[in-house]
This record gives sequence, structure tokens and C-alpha cells, in this order.
Amino acid sequence: MSWTRPHHHTKSTEIFYVLDGTMEFLVDGEHHAVAKGGPVVVPPDTVHAFGASADGPAEFFAVLTPGIVRFEYFRQLGRIARGEADWDSMDELHDWRRGSGRPRR
Repeated sequence: MSWTRPHHHTKSTEIFYVLDGTMEFLVDGEHHAVAKGGPVVVPPDTVHAFGASADGPAEFFAVLTPGIVRFEYFRQLGRIARGEADWDSMDELHDWRRGSGRPRR
């Protein structure tokens, strides 16, 4: 299974809603498997990672509030899913790589 690398958002809450399949989340050190229709709320400054379960692909809807520019982040996830890029390409797109400090949790 492929996951995002653990990261955090310093000022935004991230809300996930699983549209199809099952997603796996690591939130503040705890693992959660979330099926279709399930929500996950990640408060600011909480280290998290996510990916589709090994059972197959998944679709999700994500909201960051207050909003921050994340368009390229999700475009890059699509490239990874299609095999056009690898996970290392995400490093520069995480908040902690842009001077907000490494994740603390």
C-alpha cells in the first residue's frame, strides 16, 4: 500500500470523507481504517498520513480549513497513482518542508 509521508498542517484542520473503498489513516500515531461514508478530522499541527487500503483503490473528498493552496499537492497524488511520479516527489509539497518546522508529534 502507498501512503503519503507523515506530515502536518500548522494552521489548517484537514477533513476527509471516504467516497468509495477503504482508506487507511495514521493520525497522531494511531492507525484507523475508514470505509465508504466515514469521516476523519485532523486538527492543526497533528501529524498524519493516509492512503488506500491494500484491498483496492479508494476515493475521498478532502477539505482544509482555513484554506491553503494545495492544488499541486493533489495533482501530484494523481501522478503518483498513475505511476507518473514517486512518493519522494511529495517532499517539497508538505508544510513542514516549507519552513514551518518538522512535525512535532
